[in-house]
Amino acid sequence: MAGLACAHAFRRAGVPVRILEARNRVGGRVWTDREFAGAFPVEAGALMVHGKRVSVQDWIAEYGVETRPLPRLGTRISHAGRLWRTSTMVLPGNHPFGARTSFDAFWRLPRDLARYRGPECSLQEFLDRRSTAPAARLIANFFYAHAAAADPWELNVKGTAEEMRLSTSEFPWRNYQVMPGFDRLASLRAGELQDSLRLGARVLRVDLRGAGVELTVAGAEGRAEVVRAPAAVITVPLGVLRSESLEFDPPLPAEKLKAIHALGNGAGFITLLRFREAFWRGQLGEFVFFGADSATFYFRPLYRLRDAPAVLLAFTTGREAARLSSLPPREVVAAVLDEFARLVPGVRPHEHLIEGRVVNWQEDPLSLGAYSFLTLGSDLRTRQALATPIDGRIFFAGEATNYAGEAQTVHGAIDSGVRAAGEVVAALRAGRS
Repeated sequence: MAGLACAHAFRRAGVPVRILEARNRVGGRVWTDREFAGAFPVEAGALMVHGKRVSVQDWIAEYGVETRPLPRLGTRISHAGRLWRTSTMVLPGNHPFGARTSFDAFWRLPRDLARYRGPECSLQEFLDRRSTAPAARLIANFFYAHAAAADPWELNVKGTAEEMRLSTSEFPWRNYQVMPGFDRLASLRAGELQDSLRLGARVLRVDLRGAGVELTVAGAEGRAEVVRAPAAVITVPLGVLRSESLEFDPPLPAEKLKAIHALGNGAGFITLLRFREAFWRGQLGEFVFFGADSATFYFRPLYRLRDAPAVLLAFTTGREAARLSSLPPREVVAAVLDEFARLVPGVRPHEHLIEGRVVNWQEDPLSLGAYSFLTLGSDLRTRQALATPIDGRIFFAGEATNYAGEAQTVHGAIDSGVRAAGEVVAALRAGRS
């Protein structure tokens, strides 16, 4: 999405552009499965749009793509052996999901996090130092650690606070579902750039030894070819940069390498689950989101859509995602169903399963991770170091390079692509003056 946004910005500025896309489709970690649920698209990558005033909404308005807001109160949480609705937070006193939890989770903790300017500490340490209600702690871990594809002991509160103060998104976020599929936005933008777009063109090497930039591209039948340009924007995910599967000659500067390895590379995968019937109705009712103090949350992507099959989407992150990633897909599906059964007493999801499909983003060689986060030892300056151009010829975009508080999101990737395009245009103009 960063690359598409960047190329679109070049077109608007009148700058000739070529897009080398390693995959045989556009969108990167935006990927919609159009077979799993029949006529209903299901997201296997980016799930939803976070916020009303973000750049993805500009694309949505431009193309007239249908969205729907996801209800904030359609959430169930497993805590202390019982199931709770977020709507019960209006209850008074020390009820596990009463007024104190609501106050802590949705006002005090976000305020205290955003104001934090102390020494580095993890989210786990931050919560340990406060008399945080247990259920509020659960919600904080979900909104900040799980949402970052991280574990609470990894996430840097100081850096997260910096991002919160810059972000245009208001907590708690209002989420929107792209009804024809998130990848529709990618394909519509790519359609405008079709004459400049080449699929299945994986760049293997970036050479800066001569004038301009020389890119070695894997061609058909194993043959390599060379593409030359005055400048290039690199939009590959952080995991690919960390793997060093993309070679730079000369090697990247020490400060760039330091930033690449200092940022957290979140582990995450999505399990698509299709059932014969909505077996959860008795215990969970018409829920939209379901979670607990665990590595997985469950989402009903086809919530209240007429004639839709019974589908759940399980998003697993952090250390548990890294552990399960080494297992065969069948065992991953079984583990996800086991957890659901453990959290919801009396249900037997295994008996109702028609199909389970695992989309493992850390095993994908063109992603090698879910998305970035600020771990201990990194902050916004780390993201800025990753984004810094090299020699006025190599520029960087992608959600990990977004130092304006919008990393980990599709709109953050789009914004970074526009920013990188502006940097290239400025550099090219300066070179001609």
